[in-house]
Amino acid sequence: MLSEKRFCDIVCQKVMMHGLKLNKRKHICEVKPMSFFKADHMKILGGLLIILLLIPGVTLAKYKHIAEEYYKDSKHIYYKVGKEYILVKNADHETFEVLGHGYTKDKNGAYWEREFICGADPATFVVLDIGYAKDAHFVFYLGMLMEGTDAISFNALDIAYGKDADKVYYQHKAIKGADSGSFQILPYKSYPGFPERLEERALNTFAKDKKNVYYHGHILPGADPNTAQHLGYKFLSDKNSIYFTDYLLDTEPDGFEFLQWPGIAINIKTNSVFVGGGKVVSANIDVASLEILDDSYWKDKQNVYYYHGGNGKIWIVEGADPQTFEVSKRVRGYDAKDNKHKYFMGELL
Repeated sequence: MLSEKRFCDIVCQKVMMHGLKLNKRKHICEVKPMSFFKADHMKILGGLLIILLLIPGVTLAKYKHIAEEYYKDSKHIYYKVGKEYILVKNADHETFEVLGHGYTKDKNGAYWEREFICGADPATFVVLDIGYAKDAHFVFYLGMLMEGTDAISFNALDIAYGKDADKVYYQHKAIKGADSGSFQILPYKSYPGFPERLEERALNTFAKDKKNVYYHGHILPGADPNTAQHLGYKFLSDKNSIYFTDYLLDTEPDGFEFLQWPGIAINIKTNSVFVGGGKVVSANIDVASLEILDDSYWKDKQNVYYYHGGNGKIWIVEGADPQTFEVSKRVRGYDAKDNKHKYFMGELL
């Protein structure tokens, strides 16, 4: 039977072999166990540790970050999901390379996240944009083979759209009837206060060809491709109308203006305000002088308003002075003030 000292020596040696740091000034068995463990329990755990470390292929490896969500130890490649390190099966440790946007390759093939891409040629495999990749023979979207696509002429237009010599694709599906020669993404406009986030651009992409305007790969009925403009966020205008995503929002485009995130727009000509594609009903707002202070508080030259995003209602903040009104951080029980009063959620305190 092993003595206690010999038992602890073996544990120390095994732990140090696998790169874990120990306090060299103290013997491992001299470290006091946590209050909810007895010393005997610690010995049992130490014994289990030895058994695990003696089993071939089982290590207490330190994961070294490669790039994106990829890590490695001395033998294997892992893809991290949350706090879990998932083995990338059959990945070659020596030739593994992170290409970007979830794609990787080694001498044996290519991978999307942790899954092997069947049929991909690692020698010619390249990433085109988020989602899209190709080799000399095939095109892939999120690791899926896009059947019938011409790899030689295929090009990614942005995150969501791609095209080859004959067809246009939204993600991995061909858009029926779209004209490849004239198809293009409508320029995306940025505004003060609007977050220039990649995922927002992906969700809010408008496109057109010589015949139609598209949103999420679907035709916007009646939209004119010759005058279509992406106003920002999910708004699009043409000579006749304003669209929010794929539905008609307003039929008076001349006075329409997108103000700022989160999707607040106005029409000076009709004295209308729109939030997230919905019309805010209030006869009191002077749109020409409207100023958005934050997501909830607005003001014009006459009044201060509180917009409740949860139910879409808006009301005048009674007694508030628009000239001196300002939004405050929510401290000490109020979120706004003017030269006379303090307010919380649109109500006078």
